[in-house]
Amino acid sequence: MLLDSCVRSITERSAEVEVVLTEGEPIRASQFIACAGLQADRLARSARLDVQLRIIPFRGEYFQLPTTKSDIVRHLIYRYPTRRCPFSACTSHA
Repeated sequence: MLLDSCVRSITERSAEVEVVLTEGEPIRASQFIACAGLQADRLARSARLDVQLRIIPFRGEYFQLPTTKSDIVRHLIYRYPTRRCPFSACTSHA
């Protein structure tokens, strides 16, 4: 297991995967599991995989209703995304 490493390239061959890091020798293995979190789509593209999705990170805000109103909503509410501002609170509609 290797943690906190920066990947320069990933090459998949018939019998192995080669991972080149910014430091050290290339790593070769029969399987490769990357826990890349918000960078997972970028890492998959660097491996030349056909990725149809893109991760768009966004920051959310949590609000708590007063106790007297806590029975109104029992789940998270998200703002409706738009193409112009899919995950941010846009204030201008120009």
